[in-house]
Amino acid sequence: MVRSITPEKRPQGRSPKVPTMRKIVGSLGILVWIVGYVAVAAVIGDRVADEHWAWQLLYFPIAGIAWILPMKQVLRWIHAKDEPKDSVDEVEADSSACSPSPSSRPLRACRRHRSA
Repeated sequence: MVRSITPEKRPQGRSPKVPTMRKIVGSLGILVWIVGYVAVAAVIGDRVADEHWAWQLLYFPIAGIAWILPMKQVLRWIHAKDEPKDSVDEVEADSSACSPSPSSRPLRACRRHRSA
């Protein structure tokens, strides 16, 4: 039997569907960063396009990947206050420990047994 959380039993605090200000600011920052990076990379790429092929071979792959590096820190900051979630490996291990067949018992029941 699957238990649902009724409004009376819902934990106090923010609903999980309401984005935090941190996520909104971070998302806007990512958009500004990507637009600015593309503009600068395009200007530099235009100058490199007239250069020797070796410079082009060096510049374009680096410019195509380098924008990702700052994203790790920004995404870590955006999700810093999020609750930790179970990894796929933990969920699979828990479901196999609860029942011989994953289809014989719902996953929520296995999580309930784990917390008990």
